[in-house]
Amino acid sequence: MKRKTDAVHELVMSVMSVEVPAEGQLVNPFKPKRKSSKQTSLDEMLNRRTPSELPDDVNIWTNKNFATFFARNFQNYFGGNYKITFVSDLPIIKQIQDFFKNNGLDSNEWTKKFIEWSFENNEIIIKRYNYFTLNTVLNSINYFYQDEILSKVESGEVVRIENDYSLLKEIDDLQGKISSTEIFARFGIPITVTYLCNIKKYSYAKVMSALMKRFENSQSSSDIQILERIFNSSIINSPYPDSFLCLDWRDLMKEQINFYKTETWWRDSDYKGKYLNKYESLLGG
Repeated sequence: MKRKTDAVHELVMSVMSVEVPAEGQLVNPFKPKRKSSKQTSLDEMLNRRTPSELPDDVNIWTNKNFATFFARNFQNYFGGNYKITFVSDLPIIKQIQDFFKNNGLDSNEWTKKFIEWSFENNEIIIKRYNYFTLNTVLNSINYFYQDEILSKVESGEVVRIENDYSLLKEIDDLQGKISSTEIFARFGIPITVTYLCNIKKYSYAKVMSALMKRFENSQSSSDIQILERIFNSSIINSPYPDSFLCLDWRDLMKEQINFYKTETWWRDSDYKGKYLNKYESLLGG
């Protein structure tokens, strides 16, 4: 864990960074700015402010509450001040919440658990991405989902919500906005192939031929990264209905998957348990 910054050094640097005023206009940096103000404290000089109090019930937390929660944990773990920037922080928190909601989980409960997990595993995140920010935390969400949730779905400890049938709309909304390859990366092979064949009425043989041809000789770093996302998504989105297409994608892409079999996220088989109800929206048509 990073060593806390020396307060005296911070203070000196803070004072030294103040612009030198014109002659005869020297200002005491500790002098209150208004007559009614109290004496400026050390924490105020260093812009250290304790994040506001949070409601006891996480179910009523807003995105701003989660930003405060992240900032508080940042200060506790790293000792430095985390400056909340709502314009950039809140959209990231919304993406985190949407991820859990889209996977049939209570978004507030699991967003809090995910943030706590990210700080407990901060060294791994820093090693993987070089930095610990809300963005790198978001980039780690699949690892959390696979390690902390899917194993509990298999055992029955976590039961996902069963009244969500939004998957078809979710994919439809992305059509024309992102590439077909990116759709594979977001949803994995079984979901995307089932969607393209059952809903869009494309030929299964043509879809698979195009997919295999796209990654037939994958050697570039961008192809390696996109394939990792595709395979990882194919695993973490399991289990699937038995009637989904391309459930045997591991056998079909033996040559491509060899590179990833040593990764911690890799599995030789899908997760077990009940699949998400929203998958049924891809079975009609």
